Amino acid sequence: MKITIEQLQTFISVCHHNSFSAASKELGKHRTSVAQIIAFLEETLGLLLFERANRQLIQTEQAKQLYFYAKQTVEQAKSFEHVARSLTFNELNRITIAYSGLLPKVVLSKLRVQIESYDPQLLVNFERVDTQQVSKMLEQDIVQFAIVDVDEREAVGRLERVFLTHLNFHIMASRHHTLFKIEPKQRFEALRNMRQFIYKEHLDGVNKSKLLYSSNYEVINDMELMIQLINDGLGWGILPKTVNYLYKDATNIQLVEVSNLKDDFRIPFALWSKFDHRLTYVKELILDSIIETREEIYQLKFE
Repeated sequence: MKITIEQLQTFISVCHHNSFSAASKELGKHRTSVAQIIAFLEETLGLLLFERANRQLIQTEQAKQLYFYAKQTVEQAKSFEHVARSLTFNELNRITIAYSGLLPKVVLSKLRVQIESYDPQLLVNFERVDTQQVSKMLEQDIVQFAIVDVDEREAVGRLERVFLTHLNFHIMASRHHTLFKIEPKQRFEALRNMRQFIYKEHLDGVNKSKLLYSSNYEVINDMELMIQLINDGLGWGILPKTVNYLYKDATNIQLVEVSNLKDDFRIPFALWSKFDHRLTYVKELILDSIIETREEIYQLKFE
């Protein structure tokens, strides 16, 4: 009889949620894969772990008894891996993660929770940086990871760059702004003369040509301040479509429909790091955390 840690992790998640669908989201697997893993585990054990009735899963008594031992085994496996890493490498006890000011802070908070659950002893610093500084800071080991709003996927020197996702931006303004008194067909020309607030990283970065429209613009180096100024009706700007979800005080901000602009502005995000075996497990945690929050944060529809 051969039982894998993956099977036990899947079993624990299904027990926790009593649902293949919910477990698949937690594990980052397809629902069918989760169901197959459970079915194979049941076949291997010769036990029925879940009763299927009206699309609901009900744990059997055998599953309830095995749940505790499964959790204990998985935790022991994690401890084994942690000790093995500390014996194999001169393990880091602190890392610094650099991030773009455009990155929603809830993403960083959820990432920190995930690192805490996996490695409570690891200390994590977060430092907001401009993208232009990142390569040098990584090379000098000032930071170990950087989540940046640029997509350069090729490896350069000792740096590894992995694409994460796109964040969708759109032209937005307060619902009281003059733009909403103008027909959508006429708004494109109006934008060129009305005050635009532009985020400093946009002005300095590769997306400047796409995101700067007005000759009457003001540069803001704080996303929350920029959102507040737009919310107060002092100008328009290009903001994340999820702004109302991410910033609860942005109650006045609305999408501005412009006939000449049908598509969203898509800003790429990538994870940069050095080639270092000690960082592998942290890198996997970061990637897993971003994937988990991507559907929730990045792909939300603006309401």
